[in-house]
Amino acid sequence: MPFDDLQQFVHHLEQKGQLKRVRAEVDPELEVTEITQRVIREEGPALLFENPKGSSTPLLMNLFGTMNRVKSALGRDPAEIGQELIQSARAFNPSSLKSIWQSRKLLWRGLSARPKKVRSAICQEVSESPDLLRLPVLKCWPGDAGRFITYGMVLTQHPSTQRRNVGLYRLQVFGSDSTGMHWQSMKGGRGHYWYAEESGQDLEVAVFIGADPILMMAAVLPLPEEVDEISFAGFSARTSRSNGTRENNQHACTCER
Repeated sequence: MPFDDLQQFVHHLEQKGQLKRVRAEVDPELEVTEITQRVIREEGPALLFENPKGSSTPLLMNLFGTMNRVKSALGRDPAEIGQELIQSARAFNPSSLKSIWQSRKLLWRGLSARPKKVRSAICQEVSESPDLLRLPVLKCWPGDAGRFITYGMVLTQHPSTQRRNVGLYRLQVFGSDSTGMHWQSMKGGRGHYWYAEESGQDLEVAVFIGADPILMMAAVLPLPEEVDEISFAGFSARTSRSNGTRENNQHACTCER
């Protein structure tokens, strides 16, 4: 079943024996990633480091490290979502009244999955000056340039078309309120930045850490440029939704790959 937020998914994994809590103090600089790499190689569980050195914020690692956890996050096998999209494209090529009628449920799900604008949201309930140094930011490798936020979902809009993109790019932390953006040349966010730079404009960027699992995965997927990741996540959630029991948990954490 799809989950409303990251906390529900963490609680589900723990109930299924797919998450282990690490209560000992562990250093985010090199030590966390070394432990996580060993667990990944053994296809082990997700890890919740409850006491990262230098931070009071728990650190979640290896969240999508096995196909079983990917299926749990999506509510079904990812191949099923791909097959459904392929079948939908075929149904409308060529389009006809018959094909539209036969695909009416799919069309309705697509329309219902569009993002909605709201005046207030949970993410706006707390507003404070940034202090990135409070977070358990990772240094992954001995030769790395510094410490990086590795699962920061980066939201940008094309300055001209206003087309939205959500991508996953490493953010190198320089201080309490500044980072460097490591986005690859072929990625959507980098394309938005290139256009803004060429036209002499600033590019507004929002970064969010932690979201519902389907949106977190949509940020990673190599979707076509014209496909909006947030809409795709909404569509996938609606097509995967079941009548399963909802559960609540109140863990606060920052999630890293």
